[in-house]
This record gives sequence, structure tokens and C-alpha cells, in this order.
Amino acid sequence: EEALHVRVLADLGNSQNHVRFNDGKVDPSGRLYAGTMQLETLGDLFAQKEGQFFRYTNGTMVVQKKNVSISNGLTWDEPGNPSRMYYIDSAALDVKAFDVDDNGDLKNETVFFDLRVNGANPGYVPDGMTSDADGNLYIATWGGSKVMKVDKRTQQLLQEIKIPAEQVTSVAFGGPQLDELFVTTSSNGGKPAPAGELFKVTGLGVKGKPMHKMIL
Repeated sequence: EEALHVRVLADLGNSQNHVRFNDGKVDPSGRLYAGTMQLETLGDLFAQKEGQFFRYTNGTMVVQKKNVSISNGLTWDEPGNPSRMYYIDSAALDVKAFDVDDNGDLKNETVFFDLRVNGANPGYVPDGMTSDADGNLYIATWGGSKVMKVDKRTQQLLQEIKIPAEQVTSVAFGGPQLDELFVTTSSNGGKPAPAGELFKVTGLGVKGKPMHKMIL
């Protein structure tokens, strides 16, 4: 079936022509959250903070976080605590946690998981992210050739899932039982195959959660 452009839901305006949207996702209440990053053609993405993180409401993108370098993965602690959001700004080298109030605004920012090793840059950055039905996080690593599984309770690394491509971009559960982890990768910079391919990881012994529909 052919996709049709029906209407524009929101526009950031001419002042934001130097950025583009990156990751976005709908929360358990049907609210869309999405973030931006500077256009790749305008210089070092990690040396600037031109991006922002938004919540969509009634045709308006409401700012939730400013001074973002590369707005990336996001997920929620559900069904345990759906008012708990996890969020990645890749250049920060960590996963932030927020409380979500009744209006959908983010409060009480904390560092949930730091990717640095003894305070040092690990040589890769966090990219896309999802969580399983137990609330544990799965973090794609650009430059790391792996997906990191993090325990939601202890905030410690539980598992590293090796991927035969360096630039791991995002993760999502799928399959008839939602027990297969699909992993996207990039061939940016001319990386040879299997870079840029989609991988399926089975046998993890966990299940994901269905995605939510956006309430317009």
C-alpha cells in the first residue's frame, strides 16, 4: 500500500533549519517524544549542542531538554513504572533517567548508566535503545560492535551481545512472541558487509513489549 502525505503535525520553524529529527517513540499514554541533532554536513556532531528533545502536544513540539548533541534512544520502564523514562544523548556517554509527570513533562534528571570505563571514554557511544518486559535496557553502541543489556534494578551491565558490525544503531523486539531482538547497523564511512545489515538475535530468554499508538 502506498504511503500518502496527509498533513504536517508540527513544524519547528526556520530557526531550526540546521537540525534534523533523529529517534522518536510513543509512550504508554500515547504521547510522542522525539529529539533533534545538528545536520551532519555542518560539522562535528559531538562538538555542538544544537539539538533538543521534544514532546508533541496538539500540534506543538514542547521542549523537554535543551543543549542536546545527538538525541537518540528512549524507552520506558513498563509495565513496572511507566512514568519512568530513559533517554540517550550520545555525546553524553550515558543513559539518563527521568520521572514523567501527569502532563508528560520530564522531571528529576539523573544518570542511570554511565558507559565510561573508570571515567574514560570507552571508544564508542550509545545509540538507539529499547527495554524488555522486565524493564531491563538494551543499548546499541555506535563503534562498539555490541548491544549492552543493563539491569534496571542494579543499574549494572548484565550482558554484552556481540554484533558482527561496528556501528550498531538501534534495537527493537519483534517476532510472533516478541522474543527476538532485531538490531540495525550502519555502513557509514564505507564499512564493508555485513555492516549496514539487519540482524536478528534469538535465544535471549526474554520478551519485549508491544509498541504504542500515538494519540493525535
